[in-house]
Amino acid sequence: METLRSEGQKHMPAKRSLDDLLSLLKCIKCGENHLRPHDTNLQCHRCCATYSTVNGVPVFTDSPDTIKIMPPDHASNPIADSVLHWMKQIDGYILNIGAGASQIKLPNTIEFEYAVFSTTDVVGDAHHLPFKDETFDAVVAMNVFEHLYNPEQAAAEIRRVLKPGGRAVIHTAFLQPLHEEPFHFYNATKYGVMRWFSEFDIETCRVSKNFNPAFTIGWLSSELLRLVEQTYGSSVHERLAQSSLADWSKIWRSEAARSGFLWTAALNLPQDIQERFAAGFELEAVKSAEQTELGSSVPGYSKLSSSTANSIASTNRFTAQSSLGEVSLTHTAPQVDFDRKNYQTDRFSISSQKIDTVRVFVTSLGNYFMIELAQIFVEGFRENELDSELAIDKIPSIDPGENLLQIVVSPHEFFNLFLDHKLSAIEIEDITRSVYMVSGEQPYTPWFKIFCQRSKLAKGIFDITAQTTKAFRERGLKAIHTPLGYASFFEEGTSDISEQDRSIDIVFLGSASEKRNGFLSRHAPVFNRYNSKLMISRLEKPKFAKTAGFYGDLERNRLLRSSKIMVNVHSIDNTYFEWLRAIMCLANRCLFITETSDHIEPLVNGKHLIMADLEGIPAQCEYYLNHEEERLKIVNQAYEFVTQKFSSKLLCRKLLEKL
Repeated sequence: METLRSEGQKHMPAKRSLDDLLSLLKCIKCGENHLRPHDTNLQCHRCCATYSTVNGVPVFTDSPDTIKIMPPDHASNPIADSVLHWMKQIDGYILNIGAGASQIKLPNTIEFEYAVFSTTDVVGDAHHLPFKDETFDAVVAMNVFEHLYNPEQAAAEIRRVLKPGGRAVIHTAFLQPLHEEPFHFYNATKYGVMRWFSEFDIETCRVSKNFNPAFTIGWLSSELLRLVEQTYGSSVHERLAQSSLADWSKIWRSEAARSGFLWTAALNLPQDIQERFAAGFELEAVKSAEQTELGSSVPGYSKLSSSTANSIASTNRFTAQSSLGEVSLTHTAPQVDFDRKNYQTDRFSISSQKIDTVRVFVTSLGNYFMIELAQIFVEGFRENELDSELAIDKIPSIDPGENLLQIVVSPHEFFNLFLDHKLSAIEIEDITRSVYMVSGEQPYTPWFKIFCQRSKLAKGIFDITAQTTKAFRERGLKAIHTPLGYASFFEEGTSDISEQDRSIDIVFLGSASEKRNGFLSRHAPVFNRYNSKLMISRLEKPKFAKTAGFYGDLERNRLLRSSKIMVNVHSIDNTYFEWLRAIMCLANRCLFITETSDHIEPLVNGKHLIMADLEGIPAQCEYYLNHEEERLKIVNQAYEFVTQKFSSKLLCRKLLEKL
């Protein structure tokens, strides 16, 4: 894309055509790249969603008629020279979020906005970027993040659209006066910004030239002087203007100084003015007797009526003006998604229905452990005195009624291997709307992506880990954390095996991977010193009950009950905790020694299991094989915990309360 330039003039860039953008965009409804021009709009050939264009710019919001069109001669402040110089070195695509009307638009930059400026390429919401995964080599967002209601979600979206190795550069507020209220949500410390981007490899988080302390003092004092003159008049303004930093520092250092002119002038400013640069806020709140779902899920809006909150949700669009420059901020919260995407909670909806029947659907054509996942839910609901059925290779009802809860484990197998061969696409969509989906997949795997696509129309998602629950929510999907609990069938067939019968020292059960194979090979001498049983299965095809190297049901229970230690190694370099494997192990009083994992709560390392770095696992095995009393103490504590406080009965009861 060429730009016209002349000495002393800003560049006059042209917008990208729809044809140029199509290869980069995706539908924000179904997540697929099936957008095609239709008249003057874009239409998704996958889900039939239609997106309007405004002045030739595609608009990915539910209210395109409310999008503001900025004057063609409007100019925003330029990007810092250091950032612009870095951008010029990048060959691939760059996404500029909140670009405003850039004075210099680089040929490879896509400018993303909420309003339509002269250089805007795409309009949408920074929390739901309408771009394909791994599209951009770089992303910049100048002075935007303080105005986003969910910065972590926006950061996750940036991570999604960046290519591996892609770089993000973010400028956001710390000590700045309130601006563009009520859409100024966060002034983040260095540690807050780093937390938002904790999933990235952070190379630096520093104070840039335009954020130095002189800038802070200048903006705060300028704003204070302006509002003091507006409130008290010119005489007070002049007296205040003649004060020194030393005068103000005395107020901080000495309580005796908090009674003079400066203190009184600031203290008596109206509250709405003090709010613009206060050091903090005091909040008092009362839990209402009948709190609505909206009130309970939206931080800061618990006192709003539903109509008021929905009005705010449907009009969250604005342009921010500051001394940093004017930027149009990407903030939209369509009413239909207010309590689903933007303020995600562990509750789907308020319902007065009485569930008395549960059917858990699974296919025999997929991995056998999916059936075991389904059995855990069936037993948990049955223990809560519900009519609970394990429905293997059966078809859910399109209209289950209010009293029937339908759960599918797991859609990427149940739909792909079974239901797709039984029903039409329309019938399957109708069924999807009537069921909840159970996930046991790790984020960023192909199966997880398939799950996301399959579950978009579902009533909701139950996920067994907090880590993956968060990943679903970041993609705008309704998900609650539903951990796996103890089920009695984990111990079936083991009543004749005593503690003295634990003849196997170390057991390993898992599918083959380069990482696992290397670990077992490197530490073969340790495993050879003990009575070890290492069972490795193939991953290419589903594992059935009779698959070689796969242990299920009674055979697995007896193996664990006969083993002292079970070793767990992640298949790839991640920290995903293998919950089903762990609970089965603990239920049989076998010590679970696992590679370091995240989100193991409420299990406690050292009390219920042992976590260690990968190369430290063999040493832990040897220690506990040589310290039998310590091993027995941990396994007995773990068994008591999972059977008494972490049973499927208790966890399913909590799930029912959330429904």
